[in-house]
Amino acid sequence: MNLNELNELVDEIREDYCIPLFYSDNALKRNIKAGIAYLCTLYKDSDFMDDIVVRELLKEYVFYKYNNRADEFKTNYAASLLEWQMSKFKGVDTDEEQSSDAYLQ
Repeated sequence: MNLNELNELVDEIREDYCIPLFYSDNALKRNIKAGIAYLCTLYKDSDFMDDIVVRELLKEYVFYKYNNRADEFKTNYAASLLEWQMSKFKGVDTDEEQSSDAYLQ
């Protein structure tokens, strides 16, 4: 993520979550970087600018981090994180798509 994208995300988070101006941009940037580091441990090729799902997860992480609740984010968003991770793997079929004959062979 380049500096312009980082600044854009800071502005977006500040506006979306009504983060007061006394909370510095540098602190928000550190929280964003921590969120990126965490989410990249779950899927290393994350695109935080174009993938709206991971972008929203990042913004939620930053908000939790701002409130000193990063550990609660991991618990509260566990299902969303898993769903997002699974969506990144190609070739995983749902039960409806799998042929019942495939298990008999």
